[in-house]
Amino acid sequence: MGEEFYVLPHAKEIYAPIEGIIDSIFPTKHAFTMKTGSGISVLVHIGTDTVQLEGILFELNANERDYVKPGDLLGTADFEYIKDKGKGIEVYVVFPELDYSKELMLIKRDTVSNQDVIGTV
Repeated sequence: MGEEFYVLPHAKEIYAPIEGIIDSIFPTKHAFTMKTGSGISVLVHIGTDTVQLEGILFELNANERDYVKPGDLLGTADFEYIKDKGKGIEVYVVFPELDYSKELMLIKRDTVSNQDVIGTV
C-alpha cells in the first residue's frame, strides 16, 4: 500500500497526523484520506479489519474538505470494543503514492503525544 507507520493508541482520541485537507471519509468512518498542500496523499486507517465493525464505534468530528493541522482532534474510537471484537487497535498512517523522490523518515519511535513530531516526508 505504500510507505507507512502505525501508532498504538493509549487513549480514544484520533488526531490529524499532518497539515492538509480531509479528502474523503469512508462510510464506516474507520478510515479517511488527506492531501497535503504539496499534493502528498495520506490514508489514516483506524484498527485492523475494523471495516467489519460497520462504523458503530467511530466518531469523526471532521468533515470532507476540512483543513486540519497536526494535532487537531478529528474524532474518537472505542479501542476497548475493537480489542474485545478481536481486531487490531493500530492506527495506520499510509502514504500510498510516495515515490522514490520522497522519503518517509521516522524520527521518534517511542511513546508520543498528539503534539510530537514523529517523522518527515
